[in-house]
Amino acid sequence: VPLGIAGAAAVLVGRAVGREDMVEARRAAGAGTLLGGGFMVVTACVFLGAPGLLARVYTADPGVLAVAVALLPIAGIFQVADGLQAVAAGVLRGAGDTRSPFIFNALGFWVFGIPVSAALAFGADMGARGLWWGLAAGLGAVAILLFIRVRRLLARGVERVVIDDPAASRAARPRRVA
Repeated sequence: VPLGIAGAAAVLVGRAVGREDMVEARRAAGAGTLLGGGFMVVTACVFLGAPGLLARVYTADPGVLAVAVALLPIAGIFQVADGLQAVAAGVLRGAGDTRSPFIFNALGFWVFGIPVSAALAFGADMGARGLWWGLAAGLGAVAILLFIRVRRLLARGVERVVIDDPAASRAARPRRVA
């Protein structure tokens, strides 16, 4: 669901930027964030509040149930961060910024999430729970970085390329939309 909302946010923000309407771009970004984040909070409540019930839908194996009940609450927190980062990446895509999501995902996972996962899983002897907590932390870091970027980008305006004459596309010049 958040991926679909991210796609819609990308289109709405892109159209608003094209019309040079930053108020509407901010509105679309906010609406996407509320919808995507709100949906994931609801699913997280199910993961946090009824992990056993949810796991029993898929298996009756006691060993699998024990692991699932331990991991599903962490997955619920993971989902909220995942939904928010997906929407933020969509907003940035619509604003023409595809570089920041790449950089922030690389940093969030490779520099932060994976080392924290390894430290918790093996150093703190938390096993699978440590892996999931580390990945949730990495995803949370990505979501925070993306939202800082969205906020700054939409606050200062978006620079876009305006081509007045398609035949002269090499002479295109960036122009900031306020």
